[in-house]
Amino acid sequence: MALATCAAPTYFPIHQIANHDNKQFVDGGVWANNPTLVGLIEALKYFVGEGKEYDSIQILSISSLSASKGKPTGWKRNRSFIGWRSDLFDLPMNGQSEFTEYFMKTISELNHVPIEYVRVPSAVVSKEQLPLVDLDNACPNSLDLLSGKGNDIGLEFRQNEKVRLFFTTPKSYKL
Repeated sequence: MALATCAAPTYFPIHQIANHDNKQFVDGGVWANNPTLVGLIEALKYFVGEGKEYDSIQILSISSLSASKGKPTGWKRNRSFIGWRSDLFDLPMNGQSEFTEYFMKTISELNHVPIEYVRVPSAVVSKEQLPLVDLDNACPNSLDLLSGKGNDIGLEFRQNEKVRLFFTTPKSYKL
């Protein structure tokens, strides 16, 4: 199953699983790069709401490291597949995460089930560091950058009251 979950198109081959009727699989990030909405729907479907075990939802969403937003102006507007390079993959992934953030903030205000949503954003990545966060880069410098940025954002959000309460507040069942 690990080969199926990391089968990223153009980077790693599709994985075929014999004991699942030889079906072929690719990484779930193709469908749900930010799995927050999948978790919300599963919670509402099976665990939270009228007649179910819980009456509210708490979601802590932790961003992966992503490139800083925005590109310089004046880029060639009509680009080929090759001209897009990694932007062709980054754009929909970042767009999906932005949509998920908007959706969660909006649904938290509109839904009849109380939803507490906390998002830990990506750490800032400088222009010089951008090549190290490419999807297919696993060199030692890239891994050091990922680890360092993760530790930095972790230290920052350890002080965040909402994140602290997420881990220290007892969760309760409906009575």
